[in-house]
Amino acid sequence: MASLGQRDVFDGGGLVYGINILIVADNSLVPLLLDSNITSGVYLIGLTFVQQLLKQHSKY
Repeated sequence: MASLGQRDVFDGGGLVYGINILIVADNSLVPLLLDSNITSGVYLIGLTFVQQLLKQHSKY
């Protein structure tokens, strides 16, 4: 996910290549299977993305 390869759709930060305002925040960002409930991993991905977006737009 780090480089723009032929099959890559988004970078490690979830930004979709070629589209400026679209972010992917789903379980496809995790390169391995979690040993716990999958939902908890998805919640953590969502929390991380929200924290990053709030940091980028600090007026909120």
